[in-house]
Amino acid sequence: MRMLGTLLFLALATRSAQKVVDPAEAAAAPPEGLARASQCSPIEVTSDREAHHYTVFSASRSLDLGVRTLLRAPSAWASTVEIRVLAPRGFLYQTFAFPPTKADPVRRATREVRGTLLVAGTAITTNALYGRWTVEALVDGRPCGKPGAFTLRP
Repeated sequence: MRMLGTLLFLALATRSAQKVVDPAEAAAAPPEGLARASQCSPIEVTSDREAHHYTVFSASRSLDLGVRTLLRAPSAWASTVEIRVLAPRGFLYQTFAFPPTKADPVRRATREVRGTLLVAGTAITTNALYGRWTVEALVDGRPCGKPGAFTLRP
């Protein structure tokens, strides 16, 4: 009987030691992957030759396209950042890699990464790689932020 009482006491003690999670609190906290995804701003694609902020560009007017994102997490300074450009059929066309930097994350709240996608005289124009392109950012190999998209026309 004494043994049964001891087992019952231990079961109650371990149950009360477990953290009880309030459902409202759990819903308010984003999952780890979502928190990482919000570290990056949406990817922006711009052209110096075409003065608009649309997502459709002409390969005959744009010599190159600028690709840019901002990282908001202080840990992003010590992380490797990649921007991957995927061609219209989904294959990897180009990767921009940015190694960790020693800048002071306390003084600067964001880290900007940018690359230039050459268009004129490249495989894009010679192989007519026109259509909808996708651009994604990765921090330490994991997706970060919402992928961007743009369309290239002849």
